[in-house]
Amino acid sequence: MDCGSTGSVCSSINIEEKRSTIKLDTIRTIENQMQKQWFDKKFFEANAPTQWIDNSNKYFVTFPYPYMNGRLHLGHTFSLSKCE
Repeated sequence: MDCGSTGSVCSSINIEEKRSTIKLDTIRTIENQMQKQWFDKKFFEANAPTQWIDNSNKYFVTFPYPYMNGRLHLGHTFSLSKCE
């Protein structure tokens, strides 16, 4: 590439080339290690029953992510205790 007299394009390209990717590479390495560990230990698999039981009582509970919109109180604990 010919930088000519302006040099602005070449200097910005050189800055981009000189940027270190050590942090990104470290994060990607950790992510890959954790994904392998999850896959090996089968964290995403559930032990489903082999036979369906028709008389079982099923339920589904949803609860919003906690966030601060005021003072802490025991209302959230009460709501979560209903799930159990």
